[in-house]
Amino acid sequence: MCTLSRTVRCSGPLRPHPEHAGSSKSVAAWDTAASGSPTAQVHRGILETIERDEEHAKIARDHFKAEGLDDRIKILLGLGANILPALQGTYDLIYFDTDPAESLIDLEQFERLLRPGGLLMSTNLFLGQYAPDLPGLDKTAEYRLRILDSDRWLTAYLPDGTALSIRG
Repeated sequence: MCTLSRTVRCSGPLRPHPEHAGSSKSVAAWDTAASGSPTAQVHRGILETIERDEEHAKIARDHFKAEGLDDRIKILLGLGANILPALQGTYDLIYFDTDPAESLIDLEQFERLLRPGGLLMSTNLFLGQYAPDLPGLDKTAEYRLRILDSDRWLTAYLPDGTALSIRG
């Protein structure tokens, strides 16, 4: 899942974009769209989410509709590696949680799409400790190194391993 968000000074439109939004992963998309409430000072938020699985996309759509968020969440069906290059404009927030094998391809697109000063939240960067045979772990290791590049990113890790990176 990756989320790309466009926010205008915390009081304008929100336009995030996660890479998976099915079943339990739809919760992150729902949370992001729900943050568009007046109490969060973000109005008329729009969430874009990329989902590779058609059935998960349907489940997510049903969840969003049931919560009254279907007019604020757009699901793009396909792989992030295919969809991200077609996105235009800049984003303020990207939430990344996807296939390790796709991580470097996605990071290149995040660098293009995220505005200077924007926030990249990266999760599941240490999956190798739980699934050492998972394909693409070498790419995730390189991803971790790249977000520590002080010329491009200012990165801190939370205790759960989530990386928060500000684009330079």
